[in-house]
Amino acid sequence: MTPGTIHRAGLGRTALLCVLLALPAPSIAQMAPPAPAAPKEEKTGLTTLLPVELNATGNDAEAELTDLMRRGDGQFLKEVTLIGRGRGVAAPQGVLGQVVWYGIKAVVKGEERKAGLSSPLKSAFLAQAAMLPKTQKLEATGDLEALKEAARKLLAEAAKDEEKETKAGKEEEKAKPEARQASRQGNAGGVGGTAGSLPPYQPLAYPEKSAETGSSSALVEMVTSEGCKPRVLLDQGVVYLQSKLVTMKEGVIVKDGQCSDSFESIPIQKSYAGCEYAVDVESLRAWPQYRPYYVNAAGEPVYVTDCMKDTNTPVDIVKDTTACSPIIDLERLVATRAYELVYTSMSGGRTVVAGCRPDDGSTLPITSTAEGCGYRHDMPGNQSFRQLRKIYVDSGVSVAVSSCADTGPALSHVLDTAACTPQIDYATRKVTPFARRMIQTDLGLTAIAECAPSPELVVDLLATFQGCERIFVHNLEGGESYRTERFYYEQAGTRSYVGACVTAAETAALPHQLETVSWQNNDAARTALPVSRIHFTWNAEKFEVSSAQVRPDAVAIPYTFVKVDTLPDPADFHYEACGKYVATRQSDIYARPDGTQAAYVTGPGTPQGPTNACVTESVELLFGGSMENGTSVYCWYKGRALKRREDGQTVYGAWVSPSGLGSTGWYLVEQEQPDYSDPGRTIRTGYAVGTGATAYAGAAGVCYSNGTAQMISAFQNAYGL
Repeated sequence: MTPGTIHRAGLGRTALLCVLLALPAPSIAQMAPPAPAAPKEEKTGLTTLLPVELNATGNDAEAELTDLMRRGDGQFLKEVTLIGRGRGVAAPQGVLGQVVWYGIKAVVKGEERKAGLSSPLKSAFLAQAAMLPKTQKLEATGDLEALKEAARKLLAEAAKDEEKETKAGKEEEKAKPEARQASRQGNAGGVGGTAGSLPPYQPLAYPEKSAETGSSSALVEMVTSEGCKPRVLLDQGVVYLQSKLVTMKEGVIVKDGQCSDSFESIPIQKSYAGCEYAVDVESLRAWPQYRPYYVNAAGEPVYVTDCMKDTNTPVDIVKDTTACSPIIDLERLVATRAYELVYTSMSGGRTVVAGCRPDDGSTLPITSTAEGCGYRHDMPGNQSFRQLRKIYVDSGVSVAVSSCADTGPALSHVLDTAACTPQIDYATRKVTPFARRMIQTDLGLTAIAECAPSPELVVDLLATFQGCERIFVHNLEGGESYRTERFYYEQAGTRSYVGACVTAAETAALPHQLETVSWQNNDAARTALPVSRIHFTWNAEKFEVSSAQVRPDAVAIPYTFVKVDTLPDPADFHYEACGKYVATRQSDIYARPDGTQAAYVTGPGTPQGPTNACVTESVELLFGGSMENGTSVYCWYKGRALKRREDGQTVYGAWVSPSGLGSTGWYLVEQEQPDYSDPGRTIRTGYAVGTGATAYAGAAGVCYSNGTAQMISAFQNAYGL
């Protein structure tokens, strides 16, 4: 980055201005301490026209109004140059710089015209180097409308002056050089004031040269401000620095002129520091006060008058109850709100005009409440007292105005032993009850103290079997059990039990008994272990001490030989049609201690069977043949059973044929018999037998291939199929 680059980071504008205000004042348009913001303060962009060295002394600066002259209403500003004074101080981040743009100038017909600004513009920035380069872009803040108005007037007056000079013609060329110089100063208006907007500029009145002055070549004329006081126009808000023309010869003043307004004017500013507000309690108004001042060439403020009222910025005096507590009247039971008269200053500070005073039109009733209060307890007197306090309620918030105090009748204490655990002394067999103090409140009995011993209520500790009748203490190793008892005490006719059941010290022990309830058989060893339980008997009732189990000291009992026997082996069998054959084993039979038997195989035996292993599911009846017997024809049918064996197999039975004619299975088909309608003549009568396809067809009858259900049932019953 080049030395002329401006930095806007690192410091805020406020910090920058504060540092620059501490710089030595420039000789033209001095900086002043911070004042209230201008009513029309705006920002615009500038471009410097010459380099400016930034130091504490200050150097001239010029800039063109880059942003404004680009606007439609600001093109005339191309003829105007902004003039000012730039200063700077070194800082860790670079150089803190400021330019105060106090005036404008324009060149008309080769002649430069200047005018001051009633409200100077300001530029503040942070630069890397102490030299602000030419064509540097800056931002200026100030009253832009006043700037444009001053430029218009400057250009208008320049045009008028040009017209006057044209008319004057040769007369102006003959004028004295000194007078021409004075005329130019008067027409320009002086830097620091604008034509038409600032107080009238008073140009320096040059004395007439004497013949001596004009004839002597050693005489020197110069303008000086020494011995001249600034001219203060308080109502116009401006101070004109004054100067005079002196004639010197060889360093000695030979003619001293009169003081008159110089080229410089300084705006008067306001300082509110050290001035109190002007207060009018009756109208409830307050006005800030200030001291008008200007900044001299040394950068110091020069105060023009003492504090004076700023009538443009009055503030209201208001009632404020924030810092005031209500005024309490316990006799009338009224709280009266109080207030202060205050105003808020320009800086936001709160200022009290009058201290807290009652507001008779704003009162609050005082009432009594138990909230926040409890009870006062008189333990020696065995009584308590309800307490209340007085409060008022302001905006929903309760405020206490008295401490809690006794009210109403005394409340007697009640001793409650039911909620406390007594103190038990088993050695002395005494019980000391504990009691809790309670009082009757709106919520019922309320405890006011923890449980404490009551020696006056001491009673004896007694023992009883009641409640412990079926509770025993067992001693397995000792082979006996003991009855239990528990302790109690009585108070006000009520029995209270203490603790659980414990071994009774003054009763006889109950001996244990061993009872075998089953056996644990070991067929491989041909022995059995007894499974036994331990119990004792009390009041003809058995109480189990240890459940049934094989005891560690149990003795094995051997099996007893009974006989040799042949026993079927249900797992070893075979079928022959519907016949089932079961294998047998030759076995030695032993009796176990529990009465059951155990068989030990010694060899094979004769199979058992056959036994019927089938169930008939259906019977099949088929045509078997026919036979003539004299004058009759018969058909016969054979049948067999369809059986289901227990292993799921189907077994067909053998065919069964009927025995002789007339037995079940023979059926009459045709027969010859007399015709009773024609004696000596015979007729044949036929029948249909069976079902299915035709198996036999005679002259009159027919037999079918299968038997009917009725035929099958009769056949099955007759032959046991």
